[in-house]
Amino acid sequence: MRSILFVPAGRGDLVGKAASGEAAIVCLDLEDGVAPDAKAAARGALQSAVDRVRAGGKPVAVRLNSALEHVSHDLAALPEGLDLLVLPKAGSVAFIEDLSGALERVHGFVPALVALVETAAGLTPMSRQQALPAAVAALALGTEDLAADLSVAPGSAAIEHSFHELARNAARLRVPLLGYPGSIANFSDPELFEVAARAGREGGAIGGFAIHPKQVEVLN
Repeated sequence: MRSILFVPAGRGDLVGKAASGEAAIVCLDLEDGVAPDAKAAARGALQSAVDRVRAGGKPVAVRLNSALEHVSHDLAALPEGLDLLVLPKAGSVAFIEDLSGALERVHGFVPALVALVETAAGLTPMSRQQALPAAVAALALGTEDLAADLSVAPGSAAIEHSFHELARNAARLRVPLLGYPGSIANFSDPELFEVAARAGREGGAIGGFAIHPKQVEVLN
């Protein structure tokens, strides 16, 4: 999980490049990288995209939508054999358990889960948990959405504090941490992104997310 590259699931051109690129994992995105009117087409392209990534010899992940009106459609479209499932806005263990139950009912399996904590309200439940569901393979901080929730910049002291808070809880709960206290949007400034990535590593993260191959180079 050193470098996880988000790629819109419906963009076959980008999926092909990612499959042959340097990212440790390719994450086919159904959420932020896909416009609302393109989500159905992205779901329809999932199987083909998974096959292309696997043909490139890479593990494959999918990021679901967080909005309730999309989740059931996302679950129905998931191909079998995913290596990871990324859960946005995973602010409570109850949500993770409910989703795991739905996966078991619909597909008969639960892949490894990465829980993205992206709201101020989502940080508190993690500090109160004594354990996480067995399927949770990592916790990660979604800095862009959290920054918007807090009305601060992604590189602010408030985000750095939140990152270290999640790092402490990940260590206490004995799950790996992903992410960095900075913006994932800074793909045009690799040096600035490297500052954030190094801060993430120094804070205990084993890897992080990227939206551009330049960021993959930094993470690797």
